[in-house]
Amino acid sequence: MDLTWALINGDEGDKLPPPTALFEECIFSVQATSPRPSRYKAWLKQRGGEVWFVARWTRAELSNAVRLAAGLPGQFDSEREVSIDKAIYKWGWAPRDIIWYLRNKDRALEGALGRALSSLTSSRLFDQIQDQEGDGHDMLVVSTYQSSSRDPETAVSDLKSSYIARRVRQRLDTSTQHEISKFTSHCRAHRESALMAEWLFDNLVVDILSSGGREDVLSVPISAIRVSPSTWSLTISVNTITSGPLSSNPIALIQTRFDKSLEDVTLDNTKLYIPSQCDFPLLDAFYLVVDHEARHATVVVLQITIFMTHKGSSRGFAFLERLKGRLEALGDQRLGPVYKRQRLSAWRISFDYRLVVPLPSNDQGNLTFTWSFPDKFPESIEGPVSVQLVSSEIRALIAQEDASYLEEDDA
Repeated sequence: MDLTWALINGDEGDKLPPPTALFEECIFSVQATSPRPSRYKAWLKQRGGEVWFVARWTRAELSNAVRLAAGLPGQFDSEREVSIDKAIYKWGWAPRDIIWYLRNKDRALEGALGRALSSLTSSRLFDQIQDQEGDGHDMLVVSTYQSSSRDPETAVSDLKSSYIARRVRQRLDTSTQHEISKFTSHCRAHRESALMAEWLFDNLVVDILSSGGREDVLSVPISAIRVSPSTWSLTISVNTITSGPLSSNPIALIQTRFDKSLEDVTLDNTKLYIPSQCDFPLLDAFYLVVDHEARHATVVVLQITIFMTHKGSSRGFAFLERLKGRLEALGDQRLGPVYKRQRLSAWRISFDYRLVVPLPSNDQGNLTFTWSFPDKFPESIEGPVSVQLVSSEIRALIAQEDASYLEEDDA
């Protein structure tokens, strides 16, 4: 028997049930709704049916959708494409959010995200990722879509965007070992949850550094090869790792938030500095290796990622130059009277850049990690670049992470 298809808008599915006429045997009902089970579970229970997930919009489809959207400011095609890329980085792949961003409604999106994050906990995030449960606020943090396997009944749940992943990290800080273990199990079973894995890897590395290096999982730094004036690269395998303590700083570091004022930065070896600003460019954390006798401090800059290619932002260069000035001033303050300062040499501040990545698994073979920047490092903050490997169940991803949209305010 031929059936008439009926498309049902499920936006208010948990408040307003579909008309009973649509349940006639001659009608094939399709409900378009969010992944929240509250929108459809009562209907499934009463009438039976299947749950299908749609694929995430492609980049080309988003461009076409934006061209058809009304009420957008006039832009050249090239400018519009850049704006779409920025919107994807900040708000994800949902056309509605991208069009809101292009309509200059970013403040409304920020407000909604802030309300969602205000009640977010690690446990609630895990429940949302596992079961697609939650309220409307949760949908601003997590996105659910069809797996790349193209099986309509297989879903991927992941953090919606790179920016939202950073906001979640800022909100939740470091998870406990038990929570890290739960999320690791999820990421191992759902390898397409890339942003969730990135957030988890950040937490893992911070936990390692806050635990004195954890010799069993953290390698000594391996020098990267400079392949251009602003790009470094290194090919590694599962056999590359050389376990050992953090030769420069084997103590447990105290997690310390810093802002652009740098008032919380002190000249000692005890702190792991994490930006208060969620979308901070160039680094995810740094710590200091201080030799008071030699009047020398090394700033160890950490960029933490699971992606094989990391495109960095040169907007953080000005911050590092300010940081260098701050540390030189702190060293000078330790000298006491002016006559003593004149007898001693000025403090020397150097930089050591580390790309912290997962050790490749046995089945991945050799992987090449690349760290690139739009511009050369200024001579005042140049330093060696190395790769530091972490042995974990989180896999490195053959993809690019683009941090070039990150901004350090008032640099």
